[in-house]
Amino acid sequence: MSIKAKEVINTVVSHLQATMTFPVYRSISRPAEAAPSVAVFMGDDVEDVESSGPGFSYRVLTINFEAYAATPIDADLDGELLDVRGEIESALPHGAALGDSIEFIGPLEQSEPAYDSTGDSSVASMRMSIQFIYIVR
Repeated sequence: MSIKAKEVINTVVSHLQATMTFPVYRSISRPAEAAPSVAVFMGDDVEDVESSGPGFSYRVLTINFEAYAATPIDADLDGELLDVRGEIESALPHGAALGDSIEFIGPLEQSEPAYDSTGDSSVASMRMSIQFIYIVR
């Protein structure tokens, strides 16, 4: 991993840990017992060839977020997941820059949640991703 990509990931994780109301973990899956929580994972890191030029490279780093929620069987599990998503979107707003390393934050994309119910509780996880643009000189 390039030093700059590592800096982008560190910036995102640090910012989330400082602003979220629930635990944020880096590169480690957490069971639903830790819910609500979010785990942060590195995704693709590719060059934006059309925007790059002599002496610099625009890079697009995808960062994945795995949200975990747990509720009593009759509670709003979707609502819990959407609360986690809302906090991520508020902390990392589309179109913004972040720190010295991130030039642009893309929109949050979400996959279909995975659900499981046992006994008196329900648990779910949901994968989200955001693309971050940064420059390597």
